[in-house]
Amino acid sequence: MQIRDVVRLTGLSSATIYRYFSSKDQLIAAAHLDFVRQLRADGTGDSDAATAGERVAEFLHRTCEALARSPKLGQAFVLALGSTDPGVRELRKEQDAVVQELVKAAIEGEPVDADEFNLLLGLAWQGALYSWAHGELTIEEIDALLQRVARVLLAGVVDVAALSDVQVR
Repeated sequence: MQIRDVVRLTGLSSATIYRYFSSKDQLIAAAHLDFVRQLRADGTGDSDAATAGERVAEFLHRTCEALARSPKLGQAFVLALGSTDPGVRELRKEQDAVVQELVKAAIEGEPVDADEFNLLLGLAWQGALYSWAHGELTIEEIDALLQRVARVLLAGVVDVAALSDVQVR
């Protein structure tokens, strides 16, 4: 995607677009934040599943399904969110907060440190999406892997005591 494509599709001038967005990556990140907010509004994080592992797995599956419906846009989201643009970083913080809120709701009531769970799941999720965006894994593969990661973490397979000297910023 290029800004000229946005100009053509919206009828806006590039000057108008750059008045609100410092870069193409920031524009894509803003669209992604809108997408994530819509997930929350649509109840994508809601689930009647019996266990926290099933609820998180279902949420991950729904996000992978959404990316699969528009793979080029999804890949643009993933790549843009890796930008060093300060505007993108701010949008990503807000997006991360929304996703973490949804995940925390899914694991509510479990004897799990929700912040640590979000951190560990987020690292796996980020790596999986990066691998997908670069053509190393299919969306179906990352869907299955991420669901497994969530279930394994919640099942307590990870020895949390062994991770105690890992410092989180």
